[in-house]
Amino acid sequence: MFLITAFVAMPSNPDEITAPMDLVIGFRLASRFTMSIFWGLLGLILGAFWDRIKPHDTAKITI
Repeated sequence: MFLITAFVAMPSNPDEITAPMDLVIGFRLASRFTMSIFWGLLGLILGAFWDRIKPHDTAKITI
């Protein structure tokens, strides 16, 4: 809800984009690729740690 309110309340950008669209699209694709690699590797690494430590398993204490 906050983002919708901020989007409506903020004025539009009056500046014209002067960069070539090939550069903009290339940057967007490179950014999307690197962010996908980052989040994918982060998920794999943290998933491997989670599986190794197994905090979700409960252990019975026997006396």
